Amino acid sequence: LMQTELHHIQTLTVMSEVFRRGMLEELQLDWDCVARIFPCLDPLLLFHRNLFKALQECRQAATQAENSRNYLIHHIGNVLLQQIRDIITAVDLMVGKYERSQELQEVLARLETKSFAKLKNDKVFRKQDLNSKHRALQHKGLLYWKTATGRLKDTLALLLTDVLVFLQEKDQRFIFASVDQKPPVIPLQKLIVREVANEERGMFLISASSVGPEMYEVHTTTKEERNAWMRHIRQAVESCPEEEEEEERSAETEEARQAAEMRAQKISKFQETLLGQDQQICHSLEEKLQLYAELTELTLRAPESVPHRHLLVGPAQYIDTEAPHQASSLLTAALREG
Repeated sequence: LMQTELHHIQTLTVMSEVFRRGMLEELQLDWDCVARIFPCLDPLLLFHRNLFKALQECRQAATQAENSRNYLIHHIGNVLLQQIRDIITAVDLMVGKYERSQELQEVLARLETKSFAKLKNDKVFRKQDLNSKHRALQHKGLLYWKTATGRLKDTLALLLTDVLVFLQEKDQRFIFASVDQKPPVIPLQKLIVREVANEERGMFLISASSVGPEMYEVHTTTKEERNAWMRHIRQAVESCPEEEEEEERSAETEEARQAAEMRAQKISKFQETLLGQDQQICHSLEEKLQLYAELTELTLRAPESVPHRHLLVGPAQYIDTEAPHQASSLLTAALREG
């Protein structure tokens, strides 16, 4: 079992350090493309290295002190059980991530393209901002947004990596919610969640953003649902990147996009130049073939007109003792030229 694991780790390592690295560094392939060729390679390496290490520790624990090769392993079931669990947990996480991604795509398909939200910093939040690859859906559900007049307005809440978004349904489509002229997009940086006193289904969302504080009161249908929302929001706030990091990442993304565009333009220009040169070569070859064809036609029509100087070896009556050596040299030179 250990030998099989060792060979498997070696195979995965070759895939990672030879093939994948070669595709990235030598062939300059895109990372997403290479990731599709070698899916889950890094997690697989981690899983099998951990299993191999656990098997080594199991064998080491059974080794007798007086003889390093005298060991008898009684149990490995616990090692294997901790491994079919780690894998199941990882699979469940990936399935959950995929399902949430699909849910977000379904919402985006119903979101009006022209709908947008005005943020506190005067920036505009649009549909394509929800579809950013840096934003993943953490939780989704119905929340009732309490207005200044005390009414509860139905909204669809999307808890993403760094923002909480409220949408409204209109004519079987979604638009960004509009309640009391408050932004329907709340940054998770410096977001505080508090229970509403004497209201087991309500919670306050207090945005202590640097552009200006804002408070929202939202309600759920049950106390358990309210507690679940508070837990999800707090977890998202704890894992949310800092505002400065987000701005730096946006700047890096824009810089990378511009660099990619410049690279694409240069590649296109090189391709046009190469195409022009290929056409010139093709034209020259066609002219050369035409000249050969005309020369062949002239040769076939008047063979007597070809001068004797083109003969590699003279007529038989002129052959002397030096002829074999001369003929060999001439034929070798002719073959090389051909």
